[in-house]
Amino acid sequence: DNVLIPGATANQLILTNVQFTDAATYVGTASSNAGSTNTSNAVLTVVQLQTSSPTLNSDGSFQLTIDGAPGAGYVVEGSSNLIDWLTLSVVTNDSGAYQFTDGSATNYPQFFYRVSAPK
Repeated sequence: DNVLIPGATANQLILTNVQFTDAATYVGTASSNAGSTNTSNAVLTVVQLQTSSPTLNSDGSFQLTIDGAPGAGYVVEGSSNLIDWLTLSVVTNDSGAYQFTDGSATNYPQFFYRVSAPK
């Protein structure tokens, strides 16, 4: 739509806090006194982080699946009181679905989990 991106003057563009509405095909234009040229298409796909299949196994371990962008890194944290959070694992989602298992879940009468993408 021929909208300029403020600050996009380097040889690479890093976007933070992208939203689903930002998903699109982008084209860059490089220009100088000698003229201008367009880049090839760059496709931005925004994939939402989701968790699924939470399971308390018969051995007392807790398991869940992290669904998101392949290659993305995620942090799994746990808390017994929803105030103090411990980092349980830092994972790379190689395939788009990563299965996390907490074998120490039996150490607490109740335990809460959250998964986030580091900033």
